[in-house]
Amino acid sequence: MIIYIKEMDKNDKLGTINRLPKFIQKVIIKIVDITNNFFIVNIDESTKKYILPNSNREKVYQKIIKRIDKEQEADKRKIKIVLSRKIHEHKEKIRQLKIIDGNKILLENSDKIIEKVLGTIPIETAEIYILANNYSQENVRFIKSIAMKVKSISVITKQINKYKILEEILLENGIIISVLNNKKKSLKKAKIIINLDFAKEDIRKYNLYRNACIIDLNNKIIINDLQGFDGIIIKDADIKILDEDLEFFKFNNLVDDFRKTELYQTIETKNRNIEILSLYGNNGKINEKELSNMQKDIDKIEKLD
Repeated sequence: MIIYIKEMDKNDKLGTINRLPKFIQKVIIKIVDITNNFFIVNIDESTKKYILPNSNREKVYQKIIKRIDKEQEADKRKIKIVLSRKIHEHKEKIRQLKIIDGNKILLENSDKIIEKVLGTIPIETAEIYILANNYSQENVRFIKSIAMKVKSISVITKQINKYKILEEILLENGIIISVLNNKKKSLKKAKIIINLDFAKEDIRKYNLYRNACIIDLNNKIIINDLQGFDGIIIKDADIKILDEDLEFFKFNNLVDDFRKTELYQTIETKNRNIEILSLYGNNGKINEKELSNMQKDIDKIEKLD
């Protein structure tokens, strides 16, 4: 089951309430707000929308958790929660719930994000630096997958011994990676960095290439955290969604409140063929000029190398 949680706006449909006179609608909404409640709209048998008249009330999130617990008892299917952009500000209040954040889509399509960053520069020539402290199956799978597509991989990690074992295993299969952790030198020339699980406190300890591109899959870093950094930090992507899926999201008033990656992650499909339309950072859409300048910088440095 999927539950979308958002704050109410004028385009939300509330079933029979919408057919009542406007002044009665306002009274009902006010009562729901004062009592720290929310509206539940059944989209279909496996999809619901929780609509909050006021997302700032602390007690409403306690009621959401209780309601979802009841949903879980009644419906044995796993419940996935999707938060609108505004509700994301309050996600700590419901952190115990399984929240879709779109990162799975970004992780699965990192090669396409790299290609978008590189423009006309072939991905086969790219030197990628990966920040990975956790020695997890997910991180290992990711490193193997990217290593097959680019020129070289450098893994920056505190888990040197564990990742050195992976380095040896991959070498036997003809895949070369480097495992590093020199805080002064490891990222000094890194043009493209993928952050899997470093916190901002971790990355602050390293000397970064000033104009690097950081693909932040951990969603922990902002430019202000990095002294002397003038590069790009990628947090999200706008992706193309099939017309029938997009129509579903539009009809249910979900498109403007939720990230495309989050919406796409709710679509049950194994063969995701995603087209990256644009990239987003801390301050919104990354424009083509920024990407073009970065591509010229990468191309110039690689020719010097």
